[in-house]
Amino acid sequence: MADQGRWFKLWCASLTDPHLSNLDIGDFGRWCKLGAFVKEHGENGEIILNYPARTFCFIMQVSVFHELNDVLVRLPNVFVSNTVSDETNEIVTFFIKIKNWHKYQEDSTVAERMRALRN
Repeated sequence: MADQGRWFKLWCASLTDPHLSNLDIGDFGRWCKLGAFVKEHGENGEIILNYPARTFCFIMQVSVFHELNDVLVRLPNVFVSNTVSDETNEIVTFFIKIKNWHKYQEDSTVAERMRALRN
Protein backbone atom coordinates (compact mmCIF):
# COMPACT_ATOMS: atom_id res chain seq x y z
CA MET A 1 0.00 0.00 0.00
CA ALA A 2 1.40 3.40 -0.95
CA ASP A 3 1.87 6.15 1.62
CA GLN A 4 -1.02 8.00 -0.06
CA GLY A 5 0.68 11.29 0.68
CA ARG A 6 -0.07 14.19 -1.58
CA TRP A 7 3.30 15.86 -1.15
CA PHE A 8 6.99 15.04 -1.13
CA LYS A 9 9.13 17.26 1.08
CA LEU A 10 12.04 18.87 -0.69
CA TRP A 11 13.94 20.73 1.97
CA CYS A 12 15.44 24.11 1.08
CA ALA A 13 18.75 22.73 2.34
CA SER A 14 18.79 20.46 -0.73
CA LEU A 15 20.25 23.38 -2.67
CA THR A 16 23.42 23.30 -0.60
CA ASP A 17 23.46 19.64 0.44
CA PRO A 18 26.96 18.31 -0.28
CA HIS A 19 25.65 15.12 -1.90
CA LEU A 20 22.96 16.73 -4.03
CA SER A 21 25.02 19.73 -5.10
CA ASN A 22 27.46 17.36 -6.81
CA LEU A 23 24.70 16.15 -9.16
CA ASP A 24 24.16 17.71 -12.54
CA ILE A 25 20.75 19.33 -12.95
CA GLY A 26 19.37 16.27 -14.78
CA ASP A 27 20.22 13.88 -11.96
CA PHE A 28 19.04 16.38 -9.35
CA GLY A 29 15.68 16.38 -11.14
CA ARG A 30 15.69 12.58 -11.27
CA TRP A 31 16.39 12.45 -7.53
CA CYS A 32 13.40 14.74 -6.91
CA LYS A 33 11.18 12.73 -9.28
CA LEU A 34 12.23 9.48 -7.61
CA GLY A 35 11.26 10.86 -4.21
CA ALA A 36 7.85 11.98 -5.44
CA PHE A 37 7.25 8.65 -7.21
CA VAL A 38 8.23 6.63 -4.13
CA LYS A 39 6.00 8.81 -1.96
CA GLU A 40 3.02 8.21 -4.26
CA HIS A 41 3.56 4.54 -5.15
CA GLY A 42 5.91 3.10 -2.54
CA GLU A 43 5.83 2.60 1.17
CA ASN A 44 8.21 3.86 3.86
CA GLY A 45 10.72 5.07 1.29
CA GLU A 46 10.85 1.74 -0.57
CA ILE A 47 9.49 0.53 -3.87
CA ILE A 48 9.84 -2.52 -6.10
CA LEU A 49 9.67 -1.98 -9.85
CA ASN A 50 8.99 -4.84 -12.24
CA TYR A 51 9.97 -5.00 -15.89
CA PRO A 52 9.15 -3.04 -18.05
CA ALA A 53 8.09 -0.16 -15.68
CA ARG A 54 7.40 2.08 -18.68
CA THR A 55 5.82 4.90 -16.70
CA PHE A 56 8.76 5.09 -14.31
CA CYS A 57 11.25 4.95 -17.20
CA PHE A 58 9.39 7.83 -18.86
CA ILE A 59 9.43 9.84 -15.63
CA MET A 60 13.16 9.23 -15.16
CA GLN A 61 13.80 10.04 -18.83
CA VAL A 62 15.42 6.74 -19.78
CA SER A 63 14.34 4.86 -22.86
CA VAL A 64 14.50 1.28 -21.57
CA PHE A 65 14.29 -0.55 -18.24
CA HIS A 66 17.90 -1.76 -18.10
CA GLU A 67 19.18 1.85 -18.31
CA LEU A 68 17.57 2.57 -14.92
CA ASN A 69 20.42 0.95 -13.03
CA ASP A 70 22.96 3.41 -14.44
CA VAL A 71 20.76 6.33 -13.41
CA LEU A 72 19.72 5.09 -9.97
CA VAL A 73 23.21 4.21 -8.74
CA ARG A 74 24.33 7.81 -9.34
CA LEU A 75 21.71 9.21 -6.95
CA PRO A 76 22.84 9.85 -3.36
CA ASN A 77 21.18 8.16 -0.40
CA VAL A 78 19.46 5.68 -2.69
CA PHE A 79 20.06 1.96 -2.21
CA VAL A 80 19.37 -0.16 -5.30
CA SER A 81 19.37 -3.91 -5.70
CA ASN A 82 18.03 -5.88 -8.60
CA THR A 83 16.96 -9.32 -9.65
CA VAL A 84 18.36 -10.78 -12.85
CA SER A 85 16.57 -13.39 -14.95
CA ASP A 86 18.39 -16.73 -15.12
CA GLU A 87 17.23 -17.23 -18.70
CA THR A 88 17.97 -13.86 -20.29
CA ASN A 89 20.53 -12.43 -17.84
CA GLU A 90 18.52 -9.16 -17.91
CA ILE A 91 17.33 -7.16 -14.91
CA VAL A 92 13.68 -7.98 -14.18
CA THR A 93 13.07 -6.13 -10.88
CA PHE A 94 14.53 -3.22 -8.98
CA PHE A 95 14.26 -2.78 -5.23
CA ILE A 96 14.81 0.89 -4.39
CA LYS A 97 15.16 2.30 -0.89
CA ILE A 98 15.71 5.94 -0.05
CA LYS A 99 17.87 6.17 3.05
CA ASN A 100 16.68 8.36 5.95
CA TRP A 101 13.16 8.49 4.48
CA HIS A 102 11.47 8.94 7.84
CA LYS A 103 13.88 11.65 8.93
CA TYR A 104 12.97 13.85 5.97
CA GLN A 105 9.45 12.79 5.02
CA GLU A 106 7.50 12.22 8.23
CA ASP A 107 5.40 15.18 9.26
CA SER A 108 6.66 15.64 12.80
CA THR A 109 5.01 19.07 12.92
CA VAL A 110 1.62 17.43 13.57
CA ALA A 111 2.78 16.17 16.97
CA GLU A 112 4.32 19.55 17.74
CA ARG A 113 1.10 21.37 16.80
CA MET A 114 -0.99 19.00 18.91
CA ARG A 115 1.33 19.52 21.89
CA ALA A 116 1.12 23.30 21.49
CA LEU A 117 -2.66 23.14 21.17
CA ARG A 118 -2.99 21.10 24.35
CA ASN A 119 -0.84 23.57 26.27
